[in-house]
Amino acid sequence: MFCAGVKYDPNAKDMSKPVGIDSKGLFDVRRDTSLLLSQTFTRVLNLILLEKNIAKAVALVQQEISDLYQGKTDVSRLVMTKGLTKTEYKTKTVQSELQKRMQIRDAGSAPQVGDRLKFIYVKLDSKAKGHERAEDPLYAIRKRLPIDFRWYATHHMKKPLTDLFNPVLNGQTSVLFEGEHTRVIRHPREFKGPMNRYVVMSGTCLLCKSEVPANKAFCQSCLDEWADTKCADIEKRYRQDLEVAKKQAVDIWKGCRECAGDKGSYSTAEKCTNTDCEMFYKRDTIKHDMDKLRKTVELF
Repeated sequence: MFCAGVKYDPNAKDMSKPVGIDSKGLFDVRRDTSLLLSQTFTRVLNLILLEKNIAKAVALVQQEISDLYQGKTDVSRLVMTKGLTKTEYKTKTVQSELQKRMQIRDAGSAPQVGDRLKFIYVKLDSKAKGHERAEDPLYAIRKRLPIDFRWYATHHMKKPLTDLFNPVLNGQTSVLFEGEHTRVIRHPREFKGPMNRYVVMSGTCLLCKSEVPANKAFCQSCLDEWADTKCADIEKRYRQDLEVAKKQAVDIWKGCRECAGDKGSYSTAEKCTNTDCEMFYKRDTIKHDMDKLRKTVELF
């Protein structure tokens, strides 16, 4: 049974005002879905059933899809889980195939039968199957594997949200996943294959996007014309982004240290293995972002 309904307080003076939503079997309460979908689903239900604001619900989904395509969604919100219930499966499943790969990398920390495997979907060849795309979130972050944002939008988010909006939009649900909010898509650089050893990395001008030496931020043409204006603004923005990232890193580690009860050093917080905590993946993500920003700032 899959249903959702509003809840009313029997002791309230005004019984016409609902106090919440009670849902059963929907994506906002299922364990095998991502935080991105469950949180979005919950907020959409509140907007439709409680606030009666369909336009705001549509705008919310469009913003989440836009952030997803642009790589702004935090990795912790994309993590999904599946239970490993037996050692052998008749077909190749996400949990069984990922567990085998993790067993090869580190047998000591690999999940065992009875555990729930956490994974995200990384970008591979278009013909790759789901169990091939699934990867350990921490491994993906540290190896800088690109996340398949399009897969999350078209395979993970689309059907549940389309089914939810169908009755209120009279089937006109294309506005959720098509339009201007899907025009900008992040495409991370990838160099794979036997020819990778012969690839010589070059830089890109941060202003006109033309090719420049790897140790330069701008091409000479842009420096000659925009050195004190546009180039200076871009440099200022990158330095500000680095300071923001540093502040976020301090706040994250402060929260981890307080949670671990170790306010004097980072030792206990660094050993934390609670993958259910959103901060667990944010620590590595912010470290990766800071390294990337530092390398760019060093070019100025």
